[in-house]
Amino acid sequence: MAALASALSLGLAASAQQGLDQTTQRSADLNDRDKVVITGMVPIPDVGPGAPRFTSDEVKALEDAASKSLADASSDMAKCGGDPFRAMMACKPGGGASGILACEVEAADKAENMAGKAAKATRAAEDVRRRAAAGKATSKEVEDAELARQVAVNKMEKARQKFLEQQAQVADMQDYAIRHGVQLTTPIPLDPDQARRDGEKIRRINTDLAAELMAKSLKREKAGWGLGVARPSTPPGISLEGIEVRRLEDANGDYIQVAGAMKNANNDAVSELPGLSVTLIDVKGFPLNTITVFADGEGGIPAGQSRPFQLAVRPAPVETQRAIVSFASAATPPPRIHMNGLICPRG
Repeated sequence: MAALASALSLGLAASAQQGLDQTTQRSADLNDRDKVVITGMVPIPDVGPGAPRFTSDEVKALEDAASKSLADASSDMAKCGGDPFRAMMACKPGGGASGILACEVEAADKAENMAGKAAKATRAAEDVRRRAAAGKATSKEVEDAELARQVAVNKMEKARQKFLEQQAQVADMQDYAIRHGVQLTTPIPLDPDQARRDGEKIRRINTDLAAELMAKSLKREKAGWGLGVARPSTPPGISLEGIEVRRLEDANGDYIQVAGAMKNANNDAVSELPGLSVTLIDVKGFPLNTITVFADGEGGIPAGQSRPFQLAVRPAPVETQRAIVSFASAATPPPRIHMNGLICPRG
């Protein structure tokens, strides 16, 4: 398991650095005035393969988010006639709505569990660093605690990545049902002949759905979509320039402001703005937070001109060092919504 965690940590760091060109820009480091200074602890030691440098409070927030996602996924599974308490047994990637929702519940449960363990390991590492600052812990103890934190955090990130993929598959399933105007489950009718016809129809839908979901999942995997920087999809002649980052604060707390511009080098105007992805990374290049936003009726860019943009990224992890900004990947899934009666009429 330690080797697996090491491979994951190196993979995440690589994904945060891949493909840097005019369509993927890395900002300069945050100015010293914008960095959060942590006092009362010795610095994080430079040992082991590394892991995203979350604080214990930040990992606890990830655990809370996973807990909420688990509750939402369980509710949706129940709406579609499934039993969330039997999700592990019911998880079937190609098993229609109930099987796919069960896989989401199972992945959310694992993400919550791994986040809880990561929070505990991170608190322990911080406690040792505090004791070391007071002369009550050795450098060996600090290093050992940091290595344990890395293992736990990398396991958490692996579980979070899997959960994101399962969420994406549910979103793809919902999109399929809406596009095709089909219901993914049907109440069992009293008439045996009607029940047989309905069953055959659902089986045909599930076969087609499974093929589509597999193709989209492979596309996301190939693009590196998820916690890190996904391979961007860029309109011809459009590039990014002047990326700057700052840590600011408003009534809702800290956030990272990412500003820059899209330049249109084409001879014709671009009528629709491409989506943007922002990944905040730590000093070692590990991703801490990724957001993707799409323009909504905001116009385009005249030929040969630039259009500025400004984004607020929340949460803003303490160890954020810089940002990587890219055009959104074509592999980005649609939004995941709550299940409703149009998709699962049993709800």
